[in-house]
Amino acid sequence: MIVTSNEMAADIQHEITSIHNFIKESYCKRFPELERLIQNPLDYARVVRRIGNDTKSTMLLTLVDILPASTIMTISMATSSSTGEDLNQEELKNVLDACDTALSLDESRNKILSYVEGRMQVYAPNLSAIVGCEIATKLIGAAGGLQRLSNMPSSNLYVLGKKRVNLEGFSSANLVKHYGYIASSDIVKNAPQALEKKICRLIANKCTLASRLDANPSTVRDQRFHGDMGMRFREEIEKKIEKWLEPPPKKKERVLPAPDDLPRKRRGGARMRKYKQRYAITEMRKRAMRLPFGQITEEVGNSMKSLGMLGMSEGSGIIRANAKEDKGFQMPKPPKKRKIQKGQLATPGFATSVYAITPVQGLELKPPESAKEKEKKDPNDGYFSTTGGFLNVGQKRKLIT
Repeated sequence: MIVTSNEMAADIQHEITSIHNFIKESYCKRFPELERLIQNPLDYARVVRRIGNDTKSTMLLTLVDILPASTIMTISMATSSSTGEDLNQEELKNVLDACDTALSLDESRNKILSYVEGRMQVYAPNLSAIVGCEIATKLIGAAGGLQRLSNMPSSNLYVLGKKRVNLEGFSSANLVKHYGYIASSDIVKNAPQALEKKICRLIANKCTLASRLDANPSTVRDQRFHGDMGMRFREEIEKKIEKWLEPPPKKKERVLPAPDDLPRKRRGGARMRKYKQRYAITEMRKRAMRLPFGQITEEVGNSMKSLGMLGMSEGSGIIRANAKEDKGFQMPKPPKKRKIQKGQLATPGFATSVYAITPVQGLELKPPESAKEKEKKDPNDGYFSTTGGFLNVGQKRKLIT
């Protein structure tokens, strides 16, 4: 009986959808924008039945018990620019009869679901233990039966029963998307808003498992009739919610090591001495940082920056710096003998001639001597030259007696 009731509820829902399509096709001649503004089939039928051919603003005010104020305002703005035409008496009568039929079918469907809800403790005890009998009935009715609900993945069960909302330019800040029947359960309502979506997904996962247990009672027959697995699933959900609501663990304080005044080993050598000499404070900087007692110091322009004892040398106000201190013995750099020899032997490319001063007024250019011509000269020319003088050949050798 319960299975048949669920099938009847699903058939009634399909019939309401087909009647809704007929109403839209017939009433679009009068108000074509209404189809886009109202998505729910039952709300659309109620509005069409209330308005009829009259779309004045006074008539729209009577829709407060059906639609929210924002939607009514949108409809009133759309009626001012609508291009629809009035329906004749026969067309209007067919549309109103279809609206009455859809509303009466919805009442019959609610009666069937209320009957199924009273039998849910026996029909689907595990699913009812998680979300309650009312929501379990809605889920089974929307899916078309318990067997179809058990074959449905949790991602589809999560959005089962969601409503389409058309804002038409209004803010979507407070709009809750992809929320179905599960969002109206007591577990979600008692949870903080930041965790609603996360909790809904968790409940959908557990409802999928519970519906499969209820649809196949042969596997766990005892748990099915008593709903023990459903209660266990609900406890797991509540424990996870409590875990999510716990504050984050306190950050551990790092214990500092015990202080000790023992001398530290420092690396020395030429490298450390050179580093200290490079970054050492100069005497000029030391004098600039010192302030004399009871004396007025000079400043650098209008920068209000004092020169300290740097500008207070004895006898004059001129800035003085101490002589550069000796930083120790410095190794001389190796002589660049090879570079010097190459520089002496190399002849520049532009040195093509030399000049000499002669008794005749002016300069006399002479071609430079090549290296081969110098080799051809007599080696004794230095001693027996007609123009050269005497040479000092060194100390006289002592005679051996």
